[in-house]
Amino acid sequence: MRITTLLVLPIKINVTYPPSANRLWRFFKNRPVKSSIYKYWLENMCEEINEQFKHPVITFPVHISLSVGLPDRRKRDLDNRIKPCLDLLEYAQVLENDNLVHSLNARWQPDLKDSVIIEIDNLT
Repeated sequence: MRITTLLVLPIKINVTYPPSANRLWRFFKNRPVKSSIYKYWLENMCEEINEQFKHPVITFPVHISLSVGLPDRRKRDLDNRIKPCLDLLEYAQVLENDNLVHSLNARWQPDLKDSVIIEIDNLT
């Protein structure tokens, strides 16, 4: 007998501010490896996601909305925060693969300070 879990969308996940996409990879012996900062962030956020809720793995196309806080007044590129968030969803087994993100929007939300709200919803 197969047991299925009902998945109710939208899902909101709150995570701390991710490292920049420019700092995700380092080279060791001419091979790219995840930076220690990136590994640390992925592992901590994976634990945090699992504490926030239990969920089945999403295996169908979805829409993602990112609301990204600003930790300080420095100029930053919003697109550098997207990749680590999508990678996290796959790493934490929220999404089967980040190629299931068929629609995406991202915006700065200064009142969040140093966090990101990731909202996963059905495609419309």
